Amino acid sequence: MPTPPDRSVPTSTSGVVASRTGQLADGAHRSSASFELAFAPVILALLGLWLDRTLDTTPLFVVSFAVLGVLGVGVKIYYQYRHQMEALRADAPWAAEPDERERVA
Repeated sequence: MPTPPDRSVPTSTSGVVASRTGQLADGAHRSSASFELAFAPVILALLGLWLDRTLDTTPLFVVSFAVLGVLGVGVKIYYQYRHQMEALRADAPWAAEPDERERVA
């Protein structure tokens, strides 16, 4: 009886597979901001539409919730960007040595 072929990943390419998986995860994480930017105002506008129909105040809540969604996502993306840049700047080759960073902080 023939033995089934070995379908395990060879050890020489396991680092490449892990690297590609990490790149895919990073790309998915970065693209989540676009979904947040698109869906947060829409979801909040739909909530505002429901409130407007319930309270008979059209278009007060639709517009205000949509604007609130855009502003909220914009602020979140801004602070997330600042945090990522600070982390990258701290790990940069031209940054101070780890011992010097601890003394400064």
